[in-house]
Amino acid sequence: MFDNKRVFITWWTWTWWEAIINDLLKKYNLKEIIVFSRSEDKQVRLERKLDNPKVTFILGDIRNKELLLKVTKTSDYIIHLAALKHIIKCEENVSESIWINIDGTKNIIDVAIENNISKVLYVSTDKAVEPFNLYWNTKSISEKMIINANKDINNSNTVFFIIRAWNILWSNGSILRVLFDQIVNKKPLTITDLNMRRFYIKINDVIDLIYYSFNHSKWWEIYILKWEVLSLNDILKIMLELYWNWGELIEKIGKRKWEKKDEILISNIEVEDTYVINDKYFVIENLGTISNKTKVKFKEYSTSTNTYNNLSEIKKYIIELFNNYEK
Repeated sequence: MFDNKRVFITWWTWTWWEAIINDLLKKYNLKEIIVFSRSEDKQVRLERKLDNPKVTFILGDIRNKELLLKVTKTSDYIIHLAALKHIIKCEENVSESIWINIDGTKNIIDVAIENNISKVLYVSTDKAVEPFNLYWNTKSISEKMIINANKDINNSNTVFFIIRAWNILWSNGSILRVLFDQIVNKKPLTITDLNMRRFYIKINDVIDLIYYSFNHSKWWEIYILKWEVLSLNDILKIMLELYWNWGELIEKIGKRKWEKKDEILISNIEVEDTYVINDKYFVIENLGTISNKTKVKFKEYSTSTNTYNNLSEIKKYIIELFNNYEK
């Protein structure tokens, strides 16, 4: 699939960058991985850490269509991750959010078609489902742009598809990272709402879904990984069992603006076109390409009807994350 291919990756977070690149290099004999971002410092640090001639770093902005056209010229695949993703920052910087999340994605679409890129994966989020703030709306609009690019009048060679990824355990800004840093620095643990529930996933599971989507995408698909739910209370319970060894208080700060108590992975409109692929994945598609026509059930895509029953397993994984972080 990726052997002898040139893969162009637009940057989102350090977590994604390093994990995807390392896995691609480990499993495939690629021609080249091209990493494109505007973060000079992070590029330099990762370039030094990887020290691999097959990885090329290009400093740039996805709003620069002319540059994108040049640097994607020889690419076979694009994995588009770049976005502004912090809700409050997006609300405070409306134009910047639209330019990067929407106009930047439109540039990716245009240069992929013009350069005859074989496949383009857009990494989206569950926040694109039934959005009600700016960031979520930019992701929803970008999804629609990506899917409709398949039937662009100028597109005859490029397949566009999507995966929806959500709360990755230990990603930058994740609740685990926030609580762990508060523990290390002996500060109160800031808690919003103990009953808040989220779908949490491991980065390796997302990478596996990326590979699956590249192998099976024809066009139009949105792939979704099924995973069980953790409540904030579950996470806090694990944290206290592992690290509660001082007398600081838990500070309840309340649910923040633009946050939902529960999350959903697909909308009520999409459910009619959403099918089970296997015990791990389901897909939104309406072209009749899925042989297994088992439709999803509500409990499979809503945190309000899911619980995570094996906290001991996730506890082991969290300990592993902490140990690696401390090193």
